[in-house]
Amino acid sequence: MTERQQRQLVIIAYWWAGLAFVLLWFQFPYVRNLFQQPPPSLYLFYALAVAYVALRNALVLWMPRWLERDHWLLVPDMLLLAVRVYFTGVIQSVL
Repeated sequence: MTERQQRQLVIIAYWWAGLAFVLLWFQFPYVRNLFQQPPPSLYLFYALAVAYVALRNALVLWMPRWLERDHWLLVPDMLLLAVRVYFTGVIQSVL
């Protein structure tokens, strides 16, 4: 396994951990009230995020030539995070 594959697998591990947390977190009723969209659209977005991470995982493990220029992977990462922030309305912080 190359260094780039290992680096990408670390990033993918964080994605999987985040998706697992979101799935468990969304089960609390008070959390559902934080979102402006109805639950079916949130579950659709969640399914798309899982599909993206699974596809990225497959690309890293079975097609490492895609990693020669792995900077293009930042674009879908940022899009997923931006849509997630959009679904919550705004980022509210006390800092």
